[in-house]
Amino acid sequence: FLYILLFSFCSSTLALAAPLQIIKNVAIQGLGTNLPSESVSLKKLFTKQGHVFQQKNLTQDINALYLTGYFSQVTPKIIPQNSGVSVTFQVKKYPIIKKIIFQNNSIYSDQTLKDLLKNQEGQVLNTKFMTQDHKAISNLYQNDGYQIFHILKIFMDKNQNLIFEFAQGEIENIRIIGLNKLDHKIILRDLYSRPKAIFNSHNLENDQIKLSSLGYFSEISAPHLDLGEDKNNLVITFQVKEQKPNQLDLGFESGQTGLKGVVDLKTNHLFIPSDKLSLKIESEFGFTSLTNQSYTAQYLQPWILNQKPISFILGSWLAEKSSYLNSTLEKSNRLGANIILGFPLIKNKLTLSTQ
Repeated sequence: FLYILLFSFCSSTLALAAPLQIIKNVAIQGLGTNLPSESVSLKKLFTKQGHVFQQKNLTQDINALYLTGYFSQVTPKIIPQNSGVSVTFQVKKYPIIKKIIFQNNSIYSDQTLKDLLKNQEGQVLNTKFMTQDHKAISNLYQNDGYQIFHILKIFMDKNQNLIFEFAQGEIENIRIIGLNKLDHKIILRDLYSRPKAIFNSHNLENDQIKLSSLGYFSEISAPHLDLGEDKNNLVITFQVKEQKPNQLDLGFESGQTGLKGVVDLKTNHLFIPSDKLSLKIESEFGFTSLTNQSYTAQYLQPWILNQKPISFILGSWLAEKSSYLNSTLEKSNRLGANIILGFPLIKNKLTLSTQ
């Protein structure tokens, strides 16, 4: 805040303040009872009773009184008194704050924000505190990831309400460029960020991780941020490249007991967009034993029929094991199946599963 200090003295008043005149009395008029006693005190003034009057001290004191932030006007009065002068600073305080109002606030409670402020309801407005209050609120938002939040203005209305007008930084739109098989809505449903929500950089970082974990894309760009039609809002753009719907992985590894081979077939969008089918075969060829094999199949719908946020998994497995026991070949088979339903309690954080 820039304080413009403008005051003038008529020539007759300056003539009264002749050099080497002793200050007989110093007073501040207009303080009232609404100011903290330590904020304004005669002890802090350079103009003091019993000292020689000096114009530079008077100027410093006027500036110091303005810089307390409590006064909209400071006027010095210099009156002759017993071969000296009496100096009175007539001050006009800012109004008392009746109510503090936060406009366009949807993230924190009003009380949480009020607890950060140095200006308080029932106290005289302090313009110096307004700068500190601006910083305290901005730091809270930005430290919690609301990076484009800013305060448009702080002002007092005609009813003596102190108004903080916010631009929280809404997400105007989220664009996913490069989709082919998948619908835009299918991707948006899994993101932390949402259109019309307040932009949060922590959510954006989690969105990148989430897009990678979906298993639909071979390439995902860093998010690109653009200003929306409303310059206080953002448009988020991800550029992606969808994986081929079918993927076959072959693998072999050698261990102390023999050779292990893996065949893994994965296919996406088999019956509906976003579903997944996985078929896996594992074979162990022992150096001294017969082959052990396992077969696993799993079908997944992240959302049932892409309509309800309930995950559906149908799985089955078969394990065949051959071994010798007391020179006798023993074979065993294990066959199983399961159905798992997942009910999200907290989005992307906590899911209740039943099997």
